[in-house]
Amino acid sequence: MEWLQNDASIQLLKNIALVLFFSVFTGVIVWLLFRKNSDIRRWSRLPLDDEPKQDDSPSKDDSSS
Repeated sequence: MEWLQNDASIQLLKNIALVLFFSVFTGVIVWLLFRKNSDIRRWSRLPLDDEPKQDDSPSKDDSSS
């Protein structure tokens, strides 16, 4: 762990963390931009829906017993 005591290595780790964060953030934004509007509308209604719709209900094959 001696390499962490060097200022250059800490700066390198900071730069890697920044690039990683920026890449993930940009990826999520691009992913959202290419989603269907119907998906986004459905997601926006999720906190307000009391009951799941027929297509969102778990099937009989998915029982976890």
